[in-house]
Amino acid sequence: MANKYAKIAPSASHAQHMPSHIYSMVGMWKESIASNLRAVAVASEYAAKAKLDGVLVGVPHSYDFMQYAHLQLGQDAKARELIGENAKISKVLGPVSAGNTARAAVPARYALERQDWKGAAQLQPLGTPFPAAEAITHFARALGAARSGDPAAAQADIDKLKQLREGLLAARQPYWAEQVEIQVLGATAWLQNGQGNRDEALKFMRGAADLEDSSEKHVAMENRLYPMRELLGDMLRGYGEPAAALEEYEVSMKNAPNRLRGYYGAAKAAQDSGQAKKASAYYQQLAQLTRDADGDRPEIVELKRYLASAK
Repeated sequence: MANKYAKIAPSASHAQHMPSHIYSMVGMWKESIASNLRAVAVASEYAAKAKLDGVLVGVPHSYDFMQYAHLQLGQDAKARELIGENAKISKVLGPVSAGNTARAAVPARYALERQDWKGAAQLQPLGTPFPAAEAITHFARALGAARSGDPAAAQADIDKLKQLREGLLAARQPYWAEQVEIQVLGATAWLQNGQGNRDEALKFMRGAADLEDSSEKHVAMENRLYPMRELLGDMLRGYGEPAAALEEYEVSMKNAPNRLRGYYGAAKAAQDSGQAKKASAYYQQLAQLTRDADGDRPEIVELKRYLASAK
């Protein structure tokens, strides 16, 4: 159905983009990229003909989907190019809240997916009147600061997230308020982790994962900024509990399939818990996923070492 949908209206940018919602949910990254490339091309052609004084909302939204897909494929150079394209946008035409969540997500995803915690901590909010978009940046900053040894900065961004959450509640936007609450819990978990409070860290991280899993995905952010249950797996692995971590990774992969960090975490957890067959299977899936990678992420370097040693 997704493959046929775009053919119905080849000159409609939205019709070209919409199949990528399905592709993303099942981890078909190359198809998502192709779908959004077509969507951006159609939107740009229309904007030029109509002499619009801004960018249609679908363009940053497509950038977000494309970049997320490139990051899962290990194509960091292409993902970085989209940060540049995204930064050129100064005016969004259409449902601007969706456009601005996408604009905020693009630089945040690039830092978080690559585990660039210092880079995440230095991200700057867009300064829009849309709290859900601002929260994306403050969450990335909080997580980055917590994981790069700056607890004071992490707490400052967590406090800002709480303010944004209260503002959303006052504005009667309970869905987005809940999404920000998930971010508060996740960021607080890693702040507690950095301060050596294991039990508190796991309590907050599990709370974030459970709340996110119970919430609906919104069309504007259908690709979660970062799966909280995967982060729980990372935390458990860091605490030397690989078997428990593997369970969380495997649950996460049901909701967010074919993710680079998901396969890597599961492979490492299986390897560290003595489940060699599972480790091999996940490493092979990671190898298949990143066969066209253009970067040298530590995960890919480690994958190559594993494959070389397994020969």
